[in-house]
Amino acid sequence: MISKHDIIQNAKDMVGARHDTSADASLSRLLNQILVSESEGHSWHKLRRVMEVDLSESSSDLGEEGVWLPGNLAGVDAVQDSSTGEFFTRRDTSAYDMGERGMKRYSVHTPSQTPLFWSDDCMVMKGADTFTCPTLGSENYTGEWVRFGSEPGVYQLTAAATFTPKYWGDDQAQGSIVVRPESTRKLSVHDGERLKTSGKVKVYYWEYHHPMYRDSDMLLFPNPRYVVLLMMRESVGTLSRRDRNALNNELDFHRKESLRLNPHFQVPSHPRDRIGNTFNPADVQHVSRRDGRPSAQGIRVTYTEPTL
Repeated sequence: MISKHDIIQNAKDMVGARHDTSADASLSRLLNQILVSESEGHSWHKLRRVMEVDLSESSSDLGEEGVWLPGNLAGVDAVQDSSTGEFFTRRDTSAYDMGERGMKRYSVHTPSQTPLFWSDDCMVMKGADTFTCPTLGSENYTGEWVRFGSEPGVYQLTAAATFTPKYWGDDQAQGSIVVRPESTRKLSVHDGERLKTSGKVKVYYWEYHHPMYRDSDMLLFPNPRYVVLLMMRESVGTLSRRDRNALNNELDFHRKESLRLNPHFQVPSHPRDRIGNTFNPADVQHVSRRDGRPSAQGIRVTYTEPTL
């Protein structure tokens, strides 16, 4: 791993400005913007997490059903039934076609919504895990996620005005606070035509890379060179076509190297029948039919945990 200090220094070395400190703040902002965009693009091994979701907590906000997911969630790798171990099939919508009537599936979507709470009289200081907000009053949103000002990170409330992890951005004496930001997503799980509103599922997901504010903060992506090259492409001025092509080629190489170094999320794969039910061919019992050909009777399916 590499620290934020070394990333900034490497980026400055590439443009011949190692001892110029005037660009440090803008490079730090650029670095955090890149961390957000790259987090959204791929399931990175060191950002993977697993949580159990109680489907009985499903709600229908603005007509969109499902369970709220963590505010720092960048994407979902898999959803597994906690009791049976069966994995649900990913679909981008809760709607189904006739060929999926028996299929157990899930969808992740961003509801059209306004934040749960917003105010512009919040005060939060660097290194703190508490904030003050007169407009909030006695409201308590413990468990929800919040964003402060235009900073890239989100934080989970552990009490009415306490959060985790600590905030290391710039001091905000009169900044904004958003509870349950607009980008927060919902999970809907369907068993055939029916929305599941009972039972529990395991959600295998990856989160956004934490903002890098302190010099000692460590990069969790596998290839630091790729991040430095992205910073260089965004920060340098006009390049000749030859230099631009050379930079893009090097970026393409290091992007592929990042993916090669990143372990692939492994979900056990099971064959499915024509209506979407899974089965294990090794457990199929055969009997003779009238025409002498084998026929399946009885199916037993076993499941294993995925490899994070």
